[in-house]
Amino acid sequence: MKKIPPFFDRHIHFLIEGSKPKAHEIDDRIIAPMLKRGILSFYDMGGKGEHGLVIKSYCRHMKTAGAALYKKGGYGSFLGIGIDNKADISRAILNNAGKGVDFIKVINSGIVSADPSQAVSSGGFSREEMRMIVEEAAERGLRVFCHCNGEQSILDALVSGVSSIEHGFFITEECLQIMASQDTSWTPTIFALKAFRDTISDIEARRYLDSVIDKHLESVYRAHRLGIKIGAGSDSGAKGVRHGESFFEELKLLLKAGLSKEEVLRAGTMEEQELERGNYVVIDEGFFEGNSNMEVCFSSII
Repeated sequence: MKKIPPFFDRHIHFLIEGSKPKAHEIDDRIIAPMLKRGILSFYDMGGKGEHGLVIKSYCRHMKTAGAALYKKGGYGSFLGIGIDNKADISRAILNNAGKGVDFIKVINSGIVSADPSQAVSSGGFSREEMRMIVEEAAERGLRVFCHCNGEQSILDALVSGVSSIEHGFFITEECLQIMASQDTSWTPTIFALKAFRDTISDIEARRYLDSVIDKHLESVYRAHRLGIKIGAGSDSGAKGVRHGESFFEELKLLLKAGLSKEEVLRAGTMEEQELERGNYVVIDEGFFEGNSNMEVCFSSII
């Protein structure tokens, strides 16, 4: 038996199967399943409903982006605020800061496609716009966490100074080297793409996505070897990605990528000080095989 700090899911959304939840579902189908499985801390990566701003009033271990920023006409309309010009950037960040967000979430690309001819769907900002977002956020003491896939969108985000890359499919060696030098963290959300892959019936499309996932796993291991901080994030709220249980699928994939069991636990848990506060989870040797008898103890949630 091993006592560890509570789990920490670094990428969730207050959505259910990609759709806005009913009021009672937020506690019943989002918060409760995470707490039951020992996930005490989590990052809400944004949503149009800004549910995280309400939830943080009684879940003190969470942080929220409120409404994410996306480029009008591209991917992300269901996640937050549409940006059309520089004036919109200033207004959106000022508005979010005024509401008490913990960080800014920006969407700088689309999502991974099952069609190799269009590896990533449309979306994202120019490098100049990304720089402005990071600068405006910094003036208000806020970090920027960036959804991005594809070489150019990741590179633009990194040279603009974002604090974290979210997803990061098709990341390159150049980008990994920049991340290592700038101490940029990475939440690779591997399971979310696997869940999407499992919804597709076309054999060739499934094989293509398998190859994308395999390459992503290789990049995660390379990032780890370079000393980049890897965070475990489930992307719960997306279709097929359920709150609570999907987080542990992400941990298994980090293990598959080549991280040791201890390294995976560091990527997916809170700080050691939580043990002194009476917040902990007890796992046994069957944890990574999915047949563990888990004991959860939280001294406080609110």
